[in-house]
Amino acid sequence: MKYGFKYIPFVGRLSSFNTDFYNTLKTLQLNSVAKIDMKLDPFSGKDITESLRTFAFHIDTPKIRQTNYKCGVKLNFVCDRSEPQMHVKFNSGQKALLKTSNLNALEIAQEFKVLCDIQERKADEAQAKKGRR
Repeated sequence: MKYGFKYIPFVGRLSSFNTDFYNTLKTLQLNSVAKIDMKLDPFSGKDITESLRTFAFHIDTPKIRQTNYKCGVKLNFVCDRSEPQMHVKFNSGQKALLKTSNLNALEIAQEFKVLCDIQERKADEAQAKKGRR
């Protein structure tokens, strides 16, 4: 019987989308994130909200959460036909808004990773400036 990261018994090989998604999540760090608020309307359609629900499920796993235990992850369900959104607050005080209605889970994960990497780079530069003085 085959085992491994790209093979699930009774299902078969994972698609390239799933492999890319899991590889992106493996490298995700929440060190620079203070809070994540996700808001979605489950009645607006499965195709619109499924990507944010998938990302919310995977971002709340223990392996990712252990990178920053102080990071708050909150999922709000509303019934006002609004589009799915993700508000991210960083440790530096900056905020970001991702409107996820036209994005799939992989694109959400990639954009979130880019935002986190930018914030970590800024924090490293600030530490380097403090160290020089």
